[in-house]
Amino acid sequence: MSNLNFGQPTSVTEFNPETRFGWGNRFCSWEFSTSVQHELMPRLGIDIGYFRRWYGNFLTTQNRAGR
Repeated sequence: MSNLNFGQPTSVTEFNPETRFGWGNRFCSWEFSTSVQHELMPRLGIDIGYFRRWYGNFLTTQNRAGR
């Protein structure tokens, strides 16, 4: 009961400066794809492909309301 803001909507945003500046600290996504196509006979072919996507440096939010 000592918290005067109890029950009131509040917004607190904290950013760690290291997540915004510097090499390798920002969110990134890489994509790689390759494929091979071959004609087996007239009007019939085959196509095989490989696709890969990966992400890095996700930002997370920690709920500190329980403090």
